[in-house]
Amino acid sequence: MNSTLLSTNFQSMVERMAAEDAAAVVLGWWRRVEKVLAYYCVAWHGKRMPTAAIAENLLKADARVDAAIVNRLQALRRCRNSVAHESAAVLPQDAIAFARDALDVIWAIGETVPNDRALASGAARFA
Repeated sequence: MNSTLLSTNFQSMVERMAAEDAAAVVLGWWRRVEKVLAYYCVAWHGKRMPTAAIAENLLKADARVDAAIVNRLQALRRCRNSVAHESAAVLPQDAIAFARDALDVIWAIGETVPNDRALASGAARFA
């Protein structure tokens, strides 16, 4: 395999993918966001929530995640829904920004769950 075809960092990977299929970047990174929402909800509430909107409401009520992160999560969900359900066109630079925001949100939410809680609750299987 030619190693020059592989991305060596986040920026390179997302730029290459966005140039080929920007919508796929948005949908793929949203899937990662869904996984961290499942991780959080299982860890703190014992079950996955049926929708991201319900999980968002739990994050707001719990106050373990900064309100600014919850706001970014909501913006990501609206963007994803537009791409998935309204066939909105996505520019490569917008897909790159989406992925960057998604990564920040994922870290912020994931950090609220201590490792021992993730293991004991079964949430670790979503990580």
